[in-house]
Amino acid sequence: MQSPRPRCLGTLLTAVLAVASGTTLAQTQYRVVTPDGKVLYTDQPPSSSKARVSEVQPPPARTVPGSAPRPALPLAGPGGGPPISQRQPIPPEVSMPATVESRAEHRECMQKNAAAMSLIAAAREVIRIRDIVARLRAQGRDVAFAGPELERSWRHYKSSGGAAASPDGVSIPEDPCKASMEKVRQQAEAAQAEYQACVAAHPREMQLVSLANEVILARNALAWAERMMEEKRSNPGVAKEEWRMAERIDPLVARTALNQQFAEYRAAGGAATRVGDVQPVSNPCLVARGEARVPESSPVKRQAIMIPGSK
Repeated sequence: MQSPRPRCLGTLLTAVLAVASGTTLAQTQYRVVTPDGKVLYTDQPPSSSKARVSEVQPPPARTVPGSAPRPALPLAGPGGGPPISQRQPIPPEVSMPATVESRAEHRECMQKNAAAMSLIAAAREVIRIRDIVARLRAQGRDVAFAGPELERSWRHYKSSGGAAASPDGVSIPEDPCKASMEKVRQQAEAAQAEYQACVAAHPREMQLVSLANEVILARNALAWAERMMEEKRSNPGVAKEEWRMAERIDPLVARTALNQQFAEYRAAGGAATRVGDVQPVSNPCLVARGEARVPESSPVKRQAIMIPGSK
């Protein structure tokens, strides 16, 4: 069975590669060859006497062009405690919603004016496709492929009550729920400002939230890369894009980066004592608002148009 690619793979790879690029090794690493030929990297020598073990020299620190290398953490803080991190992780970006009442008011308006909202959506779709066709024509490209899509959106617009005589004459009708939408927008902006103020007032708590997320991202990326490499070794002569992506992760550097991230997590007050036990930390600025999660918007579904020769 093919191993599933983790969600947000690009984010996972970026997390590991970016952090590992500036990491300095702070402890001995071992290269272990098991009796069945598997190669593992660890900071603990194995107990099995049949495994071949060798110490690995730390690779030179790699930095992202234009950025300073990240300093190594001390092995222990004052009094033998966990290392102290000077790095300030970026707090999680959150789009705060408006109040439940204003969102309910806007939904009620849209339900009462369903026909008008349907016409607005249909008009926007005609205009979207019409603009694509115009842009391609200006570039001297073939637009025959877009004809059926434009015709389909035009028929939907007319069936929704559109008054224009041709696609070129379509304009977006006045939105009867513009006022309630504006109220939602203003409240969302106020909620966002309130959230940012809360983040600024709780730097230590938000640092722990961010560090826990970093550890989890890096841990998942490393686990995925190791699964991909094992799958590659089991399927010689086969090429997969996932394997090529996994090869970009140096397991020794990535694992050392993960250990350092975990040390920072512990220094910030993280409760887990092992990397594998780290769980997401509740965002105090969302808990204070009673938000279990950030609601996602429901975008209008529309027919995608594939432009020949584009990616």
